[in-house]
Amino acid sequence: MSLARRALGPALLLALTASSFACLHGQSAGSRPPILEPTSARVSVPEVALPFHRAAIVELALLSPGSGQSWRLATVDAEGWLRVWADGRLVFAAIAHPGGVSAMRVSDQGRLYTAGFDGRVIEWRDEPGTTTLAPARAWALHIDDDLPLPRPVPITAMDVAVGKLAVSDGRYVQLWPLEDPAAPDDGAPDPANAAESADSSKADSSEADTKREPLWWMTAREFVSGLEMSADGQYLATAELRTSSLRDGLANHPLAQFPSRGLSAVSPEEEADLRWMAERDFPGARADYVEVWQPGHRRARQMIPQAPIDADLGVLDDGSVVYREIWDETQAWVIARRLSDTTHIWLPMVEPWPFSKPAPSPDQAPDQAQTPAAENAAPVGDFVIGPKGEIVIVDHFSGWQYLPPEGGFAVGDRRELAVGYGHAALGDRWGNLNVVGLQDEPGTRGWRNPGEELPELVAAASGRPALATATPEPRTRYRLIDLEAGLQKLLRVEHPSAVLQTLTEDGQPAESSPPPQYPLMLALDGQAELLAVSAWSFDADEVGSIRLQPTGEGELPILRQRGITPGQDIALSPQGDELRAWSLGGDAQRWRAPTIVAKPEAARTPRGVPLFSANGAWSAAVSPSAWIVAPRSPASAAAEDDAAAGSPGASATETLPSASAGASATGTPASAAASDASATDPSATPAKVTSPTDTAVSAASPSATGDPGTASTEDASDSPADAPATEAPPTDAEPRLLQRDVKNLGESIAALADDGTLAVVEPLGGGVLELWPPGARQTIPLELPGAATALAWLGTQTLVVGFQDGSIARVDLDPESGAPLQPVVIDPGEGGRVWSLSALGEGAFAELDERQLTLHRLSDDAIVRVHVADRGALARHGGMGVEAARGEDIVAVWIPGAAMPACRVLDGSVAGVLVGEGVERFDAARAGEFFAAFLKGEGCGEAEDEAQ
Repeated sequence: MSLARRALGPALLLALTASSFACLHGQSAGSRPPILEPTSARVSVPEVALPFHRAAIVELALLSPGSGQSWRLATVDAEGWLRVWADGRLVFAAIAHPGGVSAMRVSDQGRLYTAGFDGRVIEWRDEPGTTTLAPARAWALHIDDDLPLPRPVPITAMDVAVGKLAVSDGRYVQLWPLEDPAAPDDGAPDPANAAESADSSKADSSEADTKREPLWWMTAREFVSGLEMSADGQYLATAELRTSSLRDGLANHPLAQFPSRGLSAVSPEEEADLRWMAERDFPGARADYVEVWQPGHRRARQMIPQAPIDADLGVLDDGSVVYREIWDETQAWVIARRLSDTTHIWLPMVEPWPFSKPAPSPDQAPDQAQTPAAENAAPVGDFVIGPKGEIVIVDHFSGWQYLPPEGGFAVGDRRELAVGYGHAALGDRWGNLNVVGLQDEPGTRGWRNPGEELPELVAAASGRPALATATPEPRTRYRLIDLEAGLQKLLRVEHPSAVLQTLTEDGQPAESSPPPQYPLMLALDGQAELLAVSAWSFDADEVGSIRLQPTGEGELPILRQRGITPGQDIALSPQGDELRAWSLGGDAQRWRAPTIVAKPEAARTPRGVPLFSANGAWSAAVSPSAWIVAPRSPASAAAEDDAAAGSPGASATETLPSASAGASATGTPASAAASDASATDPSATPAKVTSPTDTAVSAASPSATGDPGTASTEDASDSPADAPATEAPPTDAEPRLLQRDVKNLGESIAALADDGTLAVVEPLGGGVLELWPPGARQTIPLELPGAATALAWLGTQTLVVGFQDGSIARVDLDPESGAPLQPVVIDPGEGGRVWSLSALGEGAFAELDERQLTLHRLSDDAIVRVHVADRGALARHGGMGVEAARGEDIVAVWIPGAAMPACRVLDGSVAGVLVGEGVERFDAARAGEFFAAFLKGEGCGEAEDEAQ
């Protein structure tokens, strides 16, 4: 959405000149800025450091390479990590600023400075005789009050120049002397703690020396999100975010606050929407206002851009300011303005040659090739000021929906650029990195390192240890991780807009195409040969689809393409011969192997969230009004079709395609003849169980007798329409139906054990677990220690439960009575809400939380964290088939117990995992051995020594 299409009210002024006659040390006599004082330089250096970023790249800096090195790159991300790379290898990693890094700069002396939301500024220097960075000294920004402990203040912006350090907490802008007599002056890191040295110095100094004062400070007019000084330190400019732009969804900063009181107050829900809109429509916009100061002078200059801008500024020696205006998701332009009168000025723009598009060849027409971005006035993604005052740019990326170039995308959107020491480097919001030599040819790939792939959906095969994952953004990736073989492969890559859309010749979506669709649910068969995907548009159009994706060769058509509310739950039988789907308030669907037919069969499908047991012997459907559990066998399937054929209100059934069916097979199942009365009408009565098959149970249109859900079967008279379903409990070989009081029409979570025991928490996030074992007349309730969000059976005797707070508990059944025992917490959780749990046999399971994918064992506290960073994903697109399985690009970390260090690492990366002493390293060729040892219950590290 462009800026012109949004209701902005009056047009923004092109330029404003104002004078702020503020006192030298602030604009109000009663206002004082936070104090910047020396503090500990200690940082967290983990035992295992992964060779990729999982969060957005905030800044990059090319450092002086060491002996024998071609290049050295420092990168920081939004999670607070600092990583240093040399010639394609990871050489240093640390959590520099928990909560996130706000800025990184390199001084004239080559020293590296970082600042973060933890309120610290850290100076980094190479250890003597090496090119290994280490923290040398640090300062903390805190409020000077009477509390026993100082209150840290997050730093939103920072810069260094000519021995001066400029910082801002969002409100104040301060200039401090960079040289500190308490710090070592030999250029080498102090081996002792920096805080101890500073404290000792202050103890011996006079009282005047202990009260540090800034060289200069001012109160900013708006929220400061970025600042920059000129090379000589004579000018200082700030990028600021006004509350009006924050409220209009034009720009965003994680620390900028919305009004919470009065007529302009914004609710938390509206705040989340506005922040999301800003990130979507104006990616990278962090400000909309610029102030320029000459420290020591009493005057500031204000500039109002014509559109939101990012936080990166450029300040020339004469005080002229350069910023990047972001007009929409596809347009962003560099603007330069003179300080004296704020008029726009022209400056030369250049693009690193390797990042340029190839120029037209002599035998090529001008419209058949793309010229370099700088010459063609292409949108700008980021810029830096060159050594001669020129603007070095990289093009603005908005091409995820297009086919990647031959060599693949270098990096994606929200780009960060660094130039120096004969090289140029790029990073993006997804953690991808690219380094090229400035003398390389256009289109040179250079060194590329992917960001970590963060799956949001996972499904497990019940017959062998294998997982399928889906990562929705920026392009949807479907991946199979075969733990048994120690291999992984990318099944499909596509932009959400291309799921159902027809692309034009240049790769753009056709104008009449449906809206983008994102994966909603995955289902994997028992042998990990077939993946079912339910997708939805997540917008007002409510368009969904169901597709089958073979994990081997071949491609299958989309089974269903229609409007769905609110998306469909799906289940795929372990045998891969049956797929069921259902949506709340909608109809139920079923497909059967081996091929799709054009005309659906008339058969009844139970309405509710579909489930299959891991052994394939049982199926279930869970709706707000009824729970249905039935055995599965060829005989029951035949009886199902015979009993339900031609009955009113039947849901549709089709045959399920096999991987060999190919893309030529077509067919879409018809909708149910009637809506789900039991799901939409709380007073409706669900059908009674009268047939030995579960498919005779389905909500139907009201019959002539007024019973809205009576099944049409031969022995219906054996069970009166008004008789309770649980009056005569069925045997284990018969279907079971349990009527429910409709108190909740929301989402529930359920799991089906191999013996037919159904476990349900209703609604999602509820605190009571209900178990319904075979032969029981009613459910067995069990109070849980929290809000449950995921369930999984491990065999028939153990149920694992995931919670909102990230913890996991196990519920065991008494071997004699079958009654559930009290829940036992087996994992306190540290990755946020548990989204899903998937069984990997009877002794292990996979957990997907808000941060990562983790494997757990029941026998002990051992876990394995699984990470994937695919180097080839940026070169793939939806027209490609399933890639070959390989062991590379997967990293797994084995932790033997709670609060214990890692003992073993599977390293399939190219940049190399950094590990401490005592950590055993497995290469990609031993991936199968790595996972097999974990799943078999073998020890690792100290646990392995004790076992021996």
